[in-house]
Amino acid sequence: MLLASVSLVFLWLRHIQIAFGPKAALSDRAIYTATSLLALATPLLFHSRRQVMFVDYMPFLLLALIGVDRFFSRRRRGLLTVSVALLFFTSYFYAIPGLVVVTLYGIYRYVFITEKFEWKTFWQWGWRFALCIIAGTAVASVLTIPSMMAILSGREPGATPKMDLFHLLIGDMDFAGAVCYSGYSMGMTALAYLAICVLAVPRRKREEDDETAGNFRAEAVLAIGVLACAWLPWVRYILNGFLYAREKILIPFVPIGALLIAILLHKLTSGELPLRRFTAIALIATGLGVAGYMFRGAWSQSALFAADAVGTVYLARLAVKRNNLRLLTVPAIVLALVVTIVYSVATEKPVSRAYAQKLYDEDRDRAISEVLSRNDGVYRSADFVEVKYGVNRLRGKRYLSTGFYSSLSNVEYLKLLYGDLGAATPTVNDISFTPQNDIFLQTLLGVRYVATETDAPAGYARVDDAREGDVRVYENPGAYTLAFAGAKRMSLREFRTLSAVDRELALLSYVVTEEDGPDVYKSPLEDAGVKIDFGLEPGVGGNLHVADSNVAKTYTVPIPDSLNEYIYVVTLRIAERHDHRTVITVNGITGVLSGKDNSRPNNNFDMKFVVSSAEPCRELTFQFTGENVDISEPKVQRVKVSELAAARANMTMATELSNPKNNKITGKIAPESDGILVVSVPYDENWTIRVNGTETPVLRADNGLVGCAIAAGEQAFEMIYHAPGRTAGICVSLAGLLGWALLVIVPRLRKKTGEHRA
Repeated sequence: MLLASVSLVFLWLRHIQIAFGPKAALSDRAIYTATSLLALATPLLFHSRRQVMFVDYMPFLLLALIGVDRFFSRRRRGLLTVSVALLFFTSYFYAIPGLVVVTLYGIYRYVFITEKFEWKTFWQWGWRFALCIIAGTAVASVLTIPSMMAILSGREPGATPKMDLFHLLIGDMDFAGAVCYSGYSMGMTALAYLAICVLAVPRRKREEDDETAGNFRAEAVLAIGVLACAWLPWVRYILNGFLYAREKILIPFVPIGALLIAILLHKLTSGELPLRRFTAIALIATGLGVAGYMFRGAWSQSALFAADAVGTVYLARLAVKRNNLRLLTVPAIVLALVVTIVYSVATEKPVSRAYAQKLYDEDRDRAISEVLSRNDGVYRSADFVEVKYGVNRLRGKRYLSTGFYSSLSNVEYLKLLYGDLGAATPTVNDISFTPQNDIFLQTLLGVRYVATETDAPAGYARVDDAREGDVRVYENPGAYTLAFAGAKRMSLREFRTLSAVDRELALLSYVVTEEDGPDVYKSPLEDAGVKIDFGLEPGVGGNLHVADSNVAKTYTVPIPDSLNEYIYVVTLRIAERHDHRTVITVNGITGVLSGKDNSRPNNNFDMKFVVSSAEPCRELTFQFTGENVDISEPKVQRVKVSELAAARANMTMATELSNPKNNKITGKIAPESDGILVVSVPYDENWTIRVNGTETPVLRADNGLVGCAIAAGEQAFEMIYHAPGRTAGICVSLAGLLGWALLVIVPRLRKKTGEHRA
């Protein structure tokens, strides 16, 4: 991807002269410099190994820019249309800002080839250009429409950062930060920033005396467009899919930054841009950039930017006066390389070989796969060896997980896990779910197998053949299957009155529906008789205060019962969110409250830890990491492990379940009385359920799972998921292919017909 991008940007800048003649020509040194700076742009190098989806579309974006040149110079539409489609197929997220880049460049090219701007001709060119964009976008609809439907339904819950309306509308002082250095911005040097600012100021009419001065008008349009996208937070907010106003959405603008650098260098060396004008604008822009960095307290970056910008102005003047562009370009390229290396070293947290082997342990994969292959039925599994960074890793073909890390997720599932059940999370956001040692939740969601290096939850027994000390695989025969039926019902109204832990326990015995009814739940929880204060003095509001600590502070509390016989539930509340995250761990279960610095903070103020053990254990181990951690006195309750078996007796488990495949789940179940069938997959209105071949209305069971009414006796059921927008996507893609064919073929047929008549 990186090599293709560098090659294509070089060909693109060279192709400009071929497409538009000497008027558009750029000097070789300017092209070499711009290409080198794009190759060393921090996000391209950083994310080619970090988050490749941030940059993997870049070759197709560059092909689209070449397609724009072909459109305006030769009226060829094929490359532009195909490149837009490939842009969407590669990245549904970055395709939108990619289209903004293509459109800005298209407007620039129109203004460039037009001596006198007229709205009539602009719209004539514009609608033809838009047809290419629309056709390319339509071709990819088979993927983008279902993705958009998922986006529209999967952006909750999540605490959106507060945004000041004045700031959103007026602009961001830190425009330089959106352009320079960071891997989550355009990531170029001050030369790109100065190129944008200098070229964004159009020349006065009295200066437009020569035949090339009019080009400044087109370049001002392009630079102002980039400036608006980088300066205005509300534009970035829209381009980020209404998530946040982060600068990472500007990465597709890197090719335009390279083009503006090449134009600036060419104009400086050719004398088209007077040094006095360049110096004046550049120094004013430098002052604004430094002020922006200082405004947000980035003193070291402010100093780097000031030195970079002032040095660039000085070297540019020196290079022009001595007619030696290397005096500017060589230091700029060296600086870009140094910045990229330093940024990577400072940002990356090196992974040790031992940790990499732990995360990608083939022996663990093999042990889990062997256990799963020896057992019939369809169950879920969990890996407790690395709960956070291994959450998206599937270990074997039959490995089904409850967890994920994704910005697209089912809203109902997350609301159930975090809103209703208060599941502990080791991540700073709530758009992901990481399985942890919560025996109630694991039982409900059918986590029958777990892999761990230390201890498993209560009720699990070791079943693998690994040597002592290796990763161990445990099985819990009491875990529910993916589908089960219950006759005992609870109203959603009563369910909402319960505490988070009682809700978990209730779902093990009752099926929650929206139908109202009498209260039926009696909590089996009892006070554990454990008072916890860690020997700390009470803080403000009676809270316990743990002083700042970058290293976890550990407290061990003895308990009267063994955790393989009693399940202990610890609940507490964090009083306040601080700048950085607060981390609390109880017996290896981690809860995190994100800090104010997080782009999508969670609201995990109320923490719940369901603690149990397969082996005898009589202590609770607390760990705290964070700044000024103020918590309420932990409340400790307990329930017998045997209560889980009693709860299972209220449910009928499905048999002959098929492994989910091709959007379909099948199975059989034989409840003793009429009730509700619950399938522990997230509720979605696009499910269809057939019982004994007859379609049955889908219910929202347990306030977030799929369910339907089921009669007593043996029943065969089938669930099929219909991806929303799939049919529409196919139809629009076919229409896009037809439109693309017409755009490409019809003009050629007209040309051949004209030649024949002539």
